[in-house]
Amino acid sequence: MFKFTIPQAMMTVGQLFIIPSIWFIFTADHTAVGVLLSIIACYLFSGVGVTIAAHRYFSHRSFKLSENKERVLSLFAVLSTWISPVEWTTSHWHHHKHSDTELDTHSPKHLGWKNWFFIFHRSYASKPSLVSVRMLKKKWHLFLFNYKYGIVFSYALIVYGLGGIDYLFYLWIIPTAHGFLSQLITVNNHVDGEPRDSMWQNLITIGDGYHKHHHDYPNKYDRGFFIKPIVDIIKDD
Repeated sequence: MFKFTIPQAMMTVGQLFIIPSIWFIFTADHTAVGVLLSIIACYLFSGVGVTIAAHRYFSHRSFKLSENKERVLSLFAVLSTWISPVEWTTSHWHHHKHSDTELDTHSPKHLGWKNWFFIFHRSYASKPSLVSVRMLKKKWHLFLFNYKYGIVFSYALIVYGLGGIDYLFYLWIIPTAHGFLSQLITVNNHVDGEPRDSMWQNLITIGDGYHKHHHDYPNKYDRGFFIKPIVDIIKDD
């Protein structure tokens, strides 16, 4: 049975940014500054927004942060996933609980090629976890839940206003495409119903390649050489 939610549809739009990103990369007259800023933005979106914020912090609370640091990370999470930390956490906990079964929200074993498109993910089946319910009790997370698209497109307008179309690509379209591609590579790195570690995945996603290790030890982040140094700097003891 095929169903979809508005967030799924919007995430599918976000992943389609891959197409104009490829076009821009191969046809634009690039500047060294633009390329460098885009690389940094890709790390902030994928490495920080997806892996450190949405995945390790909000979903698994692998480390502690002050409220102000949490708010900063939550903004990166929204920009890189186009959903709120509450929604990402809900889906991810459901995935861990039902990994590679028919109840899994995103399983290559059961969805096949469809798993590469957010529109086919079974996000509608996700049940709120205790973590996501607690988050919704905070006004800030309720705000992110309600106004996530306003945040995403306000950022895009600001970038366009300050730097024009080229920097819209460098600082929004390409990093967004990379963030969505990273998530899809991660959820598809299950073989014969089992998650696996992959150095290539780790390089492309900038830190989320220890997939089997993560399923075995979901609260640890020590193997992520792209993310561990950053977490060690920002976390509160």
